[in-house]
Amino acid sequence: MQRHLLETFAEFYNQTEDYIFNKERLSLLNEAIEKLPAQRKEIFKLCRIEGKSYQEAAEILSLSPSTVSNQLVSATKYIKRYVFFHAQEFILLCIAAYLKK
Repeated sequence: MQRHLLETFAEFYNQTEDYIFNKERLSLLNEAIEKLPAQRKEIFKLCRIEGKSYQEAAEILSLSPSTVSNQLVSATKYIKRYVFFHAQEFILLCIAAYLKK
């Protein structure tokens, strides 16, 4: 019974830890998206979140497909940099907190 309780607790702890990290990642992603210029943000949401094609997004926004493509590349690069930079800060904060124990 004791072994079962320990295994169950360990599994629950891992699930909780995963949930917290996923919530943090989602928060970082949303922060990055919100910092994009309006047009770039709309293109990113249409193509990456709603799954629209470049052509569909171009028609919705009255832009050329190449503009949509260029803006999406820029948005994706910015979001990757933003998440990477801020995730590192979060990891360093976690490491510092752990080392203080």
